[in-house]
Amino acid sequence: MRPSYSVLRQRRGSGASLGTVIDDLRVCLQPKTTTRCMNPECPELCEWPEGRGRPPLFHHRLCQEKYQLARRRLTAEISDLVAVLDQTPKPAGEDRIYLENQLARRRWLLARYPELP
Repeated sequence: MRPSYSVLRQRRGSGASLGTVIDDLRVCLQPKTTTRCMNPECPELCEWPEGRGRPPLFHHRLCQEKYQLARRRLTAEISDLVAVLDQTPKPAGEDRIYLENQLARRRWLLARYPELP
């Protein structure tokens, strides 16, 4: 089994030359060339481009649009629920518990839609 890049770098120490860095990258365990589409609802794969070019985050433009729409919706709903929970008088009892549960669910879902560069 090939060692990972970090294992090879650790063996060589911090003063390695450019040549050894390149050698280590060539012989180490290679990262995958495919990964799932960033849209959590999409099962399709994105492939690292051969040669040059920007690697895709989404397998199709429609997936990117759905991702952005879902992220905007969740962010807006979270802001609205926070505002409702912070208003005076504060919701009481079962209403407060229900609102907090809905807020937690949306935050949980939003974690699957990180802000992209």
